[in-house]
Amino acid sequence: MFSITQTPLKIDGNRCILALGTDTRPGLCWIDKKTLFHLSPRREVDDMDDFYRQAAVLVVRRYRVRPSVVAFDPHPHFACQRLASSLKEKFFPSARLAAVYHHWAHVANFVIDIARPLPFIGVAFDGTGFGADGRVWGGEFFSCTRRGFKRLAHLKYQPLAGNEAAIREPWRLAFGILKTASCGRGHRPRAAFLEHIPKEKLRIVDRMIDQGFQTPMTSSAGRLFDAAAALLGLVRFSSKQAEAAQSVEKAALSCRLDVPGYPVRLVTEASGCLVLDTGDLFCRMRQDLARHAAPGVIARKFHYAVAGGIFEVCRRLAERCGTLRVYVSGGVFMNRILRERMRELFAKSRLRLMIPAPEHMTDDAIARGQIGYCLMRQSGV
Repeated sequence: MFSITQTPLKIDGNRCILALGTDTRPGLCWIDKKTLFHLSPRREVDDMDDFYRQAAVLVVRRYRVRPSVVAFDPHPHFACQRLASSLKEKFFPSARLAAVYHHWAHVANFVIDIARPLPFIGVAFDGTGFGADGRVWGGEFFSCTRRGFKRLAHLKYQPLAGNEAAIREPWRLAFGILKTASCGRGHRPRAAFLEHIPKEKLRIVDRMIDQGFQTPMTSSAGRLFDAAAALLGLVRFSSKQAEAAQSVEKAALSCRLDVPGYPVRLVTEASGCLVLDTGDLFCRMRQDLARHAAPGVIARKFHYAVAGGIFEVCRRLAERCGTLRVYVSGGVFMNRILRERMRELFAKSRLRLMIPAPEHMTDDAIARGQIGYCLMRQSGV
């Protein structure tokens, strides 16, 4: 039922830590001194509760794991959060529980990759994850130190009309971004990408956004790429994970012109948190569409804008935090154009950019990152 791998670590944990990972990609990790163990299911998991219970039995009976800390993803709808306390009481009574938010775990892989718990700036760009403010995160910037991970910047919150339905129908995302942007002035946007949408359905989504009905707000970078695909007419309905985002990357690759990225507008909130205004970005993209610019050109400028926004935010945070190290993670960074543009920008600065191996960017590495977070905070988890 399970596959277990062992990886030697350069960093010595000095104690046993168990991480339950996350429901999106089931898998447990634990460290025993300088060895990292990773447990994953051999087939698709149908019952998450049963997976966690059987995995706990295995690590206790076969590997005699006695962790001092049990880490988990605190998403309120996940089995790992729901079962964390009962698993601890039954199998690991002497352990302490540590809730590690999804995007903290993404960037905390830095600690294992670099083998030292140094202060750094962490950037997590992915589809979705439960955030510390109870909203849907996915475009986050953190100051990461032994004292904790502090969110200092993020992508602008955008409406996710219909929640999961917006992932299947990314036009809802583009519609919501334009409607709530300064160029939309709260009115229903008119654009070619909406011509195939039945008028009644459009009215319903419009009202959902106005009333906040079944419309959570998200800072997700993954959803931003989905919305770009819809705006450019590349994908109407998405049936596979990352299908829409990949279509934007493919369109950008078709552009051979030397084009600049769109200007990036940053807003500073009263709290001091920086916000990258994705609404302003989409207004500029719609203007180019109205001028009949090719989708590939717009897609390329969009990629460069996102990369430029990441660099500018990190440049400002580096001054504030006193560190030049930047670690990026999350599925969005699987995008080759985004990575290459970021490397170009960071190479011209004093900032030190670190991009992990592809297998450590996805949710498969969440449990690994949860351990990294606990190692970073080992003086006070």
